Amino acid sequence: MKRIVLDSTHFKDRQEAHRYLKEVFHFPAYYGGNLDALHDCLQELSEPVEVVVPEVIMEDGYLGDYGNIMIQVFLDTEVENPNLVVTVD
Repeated sequence: MKRIVLDSTHFKDRQEAHRYLKEVFHFPAYYGGNLDALHDCLQELSEPVEVVVPEVIMEDGYLGDYGNIMIQVFLDTEVENPNLVVTVD
């Protein structure tokens, strides 16, 4: 299983976070750079992958409340896609 450890330094603002996620996951050009698009693209993962999401993205100075919602998107999608394993660390 492929393992992706997300680098918290890329989660200082929403635009940078989505650009980074698009790059790391090799999302298609049409990736919309928002939470709905993140959910849709994570659902489409067809190869097993473990993703380690840094808990710090929920803090002020990072994404704050948006980071909390983003983590929830990862966790919700994990339930829907058996190829996705999410760890919040």
